[in-house]
Amino acid sequence: MLKLTVANTVTALIQGDISEHYSIRQIPLQGEVIGLGTTTEIDNGELCFLPEGDATTIYKGEPQTGAAIFQDPSSELIHFPYVCFTSNGAGLGISVDAASLPPVEAGLQAMVAAAIAQIDSPADYFGIRLQAHWQALVVTVAAKLCLWQRRRLLRDRQEDNVYESLKHFYFAEQSGDPLHHFLGPAPVWNLSGFYARHPETGLVTVPQANAHLHIHGCSSDLRFAGHIHHEHPNTRLRLIQGLILYPIAAVEVLKADLAVIDLRIEEDLLRFTIANQGRMDVSDADVVIVVNNSYRGHRALRLPWLAQGDREDVAYPIAGLPLQAGTNLIEVIANPDQTILEENLSDNRASITTVFTPSLMQPCSEDSLSA
Repeated sequence: MLKLTVANTVTALIQGDISEHYSIRQIPLQGEVIGLGTTTEIDNGELCFLPEGDATTIYKGEPQTGAAIFQDPSSELIHFPYVCFTSNGAGLGISVDAASLPPVEAGLQAMVAAAIAQIDSPADYFGIRLQAHWQALVVTVAAKLCLWQRRRLLRDRQEDNVYESLKHFYFAEQSGDPLHHFLGPAPVWNLSGFYARHPETGLVTVPQANAHLHIHGCSSDLRFAGHIHHEHPNTRLRLIQGLILYPIAAVEVLKADLAVIDLRIEEDLLRFTIANQGRMDVSDADVVIVVNNSYRGHRALRLPWLAQGDREDVAYPIAGLPLQAGTNLIEVIANPDQTILEENLSDNRASITTVFTPSLMQPCSEDSLSA
């Protein structure tokens, strides 16, 4: 049985969630692993999973040059805000003869759809692996995460193709569109990706009608890598070979889940714990302390990093809060602006009531002295 693990979702990435992370060290790369993803806000690019011997190697398409860069699976610094990958698919793939498929003029997505129809599988998701030969190819690579930045600016407006906002590289014998970065011929590419019967789920493809195929690749000489813009009008397919389909039987979606727990007052300190109860690491997690429902006087904290399963204990001086004489309501809220797109927000806040009696020895402000 082949299992697909999705760390975050394409939908969340487009909406700007780049604060959840999954480490490359957690991805099992033994055997045939089909996958794709994108890298962090610091180290942008597109990921391609390629089989090499008895294991799978991850390469990154570099956003400035389109170059393929090896990703060290033992590195503690490489982590992804979005990545999806299968379990070991060795022996589970189904080869399809390209001669039985529609002509290349139909496009790569139509050819893959026809291949899936031939194997008569009930799966909703399929891993895809093949080698493609191109007359001309457009490849996109996310730079400065312009995809989600543009999406946030557009808000509720719809685009025909969100990939139009990404940097484009053009591979052919001769240059084409002047807006594309021409890199010369690179006719043969090894591809790995996914086909979704229902792309609106946004798990492995963009949540748009007819966007069933999401596939990344590396040129056969490992010089270049990126997102294969197979549907672009300037892309022209010559032939495909070695098409293998991997029906996926189970899907697991990983998300972060921040929680505020154990809120209490001890002596002169407000104490609480921020816990990451989810399956992904989190960066730049904001926490606010709000007194008496007045956000204007809130106190803000930021946790630079909180790994999955970890907790951060916080002690904040009561004297630093804008308490009033009498009863006060103190609320602690994690991820208040929802920059981390959590599915469960019910545990993101906790509150406590306390009675505050100002000390007679409390220092006076300069204004009160001048009065």
